[in-house]
Amino acid sequence: MHEELNALLSDVLMSFNDARAQPFQGHAWPRWFESASKRALGDFASSHNLRLTTGSGKGTWPEIPWVGLGHKRLAQKWQKGLYVTFLFNAGLDGFALSLQQGMTEIREAVGMRRCRPILRERAAAIREQTKIPPIFRNETLDLGASDRRGRMYQVAHVCGRSYPADLAERLNAGRDLEELVNYYISLAEVDEIVELVNATPRLEDGHPEIARDSTTLLDHQFERKYRKLIAELADHAREEGDSVVGGTKRKATLAMRRLGQEALRKALLTLYEPRCAACGDVVVIADRGTRARRFSLHAAHVVGIEFGGITRVYNGLLLCPNHHWGFDNLCWWIEDDLTIHVAEPFRAQAWFGGLHGRRLADPIHEAAALRPEAIRHHRRRAKKHEHPSTSSP
Repeated sequence: MHEELNALLSDVLMSFNDARAQPFQGHAWPRWFESASKRALGDFASSHNLRLTTGSGKGTWPEIPWVGLGHKRLAQKWQKGLYVTFLFNAGLDGFALSLQQGMTEIREAVGMRRCRPILRERAAAIREQTKIPPIFRNETLDLGASDRRGRMYQVAHVCGRSYPADLAERLNAGRDLEELVNYYISLAEVDEIVELVNATPRLEDGHPEIARDSTTLLDHQFERKYRKLIAELADHAREEGDSVVGGTKRKATLAMRRLGQEALRKALLTLYEPRCAACGDVVVIADRGTRARRFSLHAAHVVGIEFGGITRVYNGLLLCPNHHWGFDNLCWWIEDDLTIHVAEPFRAQAWFGGLHGRRLADPIHEAAALRPEAIRHHRRRAKKHEHPSTSSP
């Protein structure tokens, strides 16, 4: 294993820079990296009952390629959990052997800003509760990263060791991998660690008071209290581009113009199951050419801002992008008994299939129930709107 691993590390450092200078689509390097990683580490992973995976980009080149090993108890998903990984520096001047935390699911649950302190807190807890081998007690990791994901690898680091691009140093990488893997496997026997690394935080853990205040404070009190948070969320939307609200920059920009839109969404996610209130979907996958795109749930106003609607949970719904578009464009409305009525011209269209006659999801807390007058307002507008647009959202 040692010679094959040294060859893999050396080949990646020498070949990746030339590869990423070329278009990603159709390039052979990701397939080579995966097969070379299996040749170098496949038998070692199998002998320790570990899964092996590689990170060589999806749709575009990564700044930091990596290869990881995961235990079934500690890394139930690659999007969260704990795994042993080799990460290659952005400048390809070295690499690191790191005990890494999965971050994707945490980031999607609570947002990037809250994700960072959660990862740091968990890393500190693992260091305090376990005995890390002396050679891996480096608590910081510098990969020379400039993009957001690369920097997050540095935050998600628990312990490990860095190596310069030097053959003499790399000769120890196989021995070090065995020692770190033995420590890693020992963590799978510690139930507290297993529970910690596989837990997905809830949105209310970050802002528990939003849900309460959205139902108890007057509108101007709510807006005054959360003005700073709303401004931070707007800045976050600009940083995150298309991933904060709705999956597109147009949607993110639109949301920033609505005071408290993201605060409303966070509140709704604490008061409803995290799924579309109309169709029940958790996420919607929309085909964008050769890539599938994940969309977050939207916070929809029942009485629109332009009609005097307020940003409060009893005037909001969690909807997937398609049914949010349909609701805003009056393609469907809600009856008094909370059943969904799809306008006749739209019942045959694919994205409204099966929606007509379905009951709207109830909130977990009664205080968040939609106001009857809000439902009636939207229904009156929809029934007057005889010929809404039939174009796809």
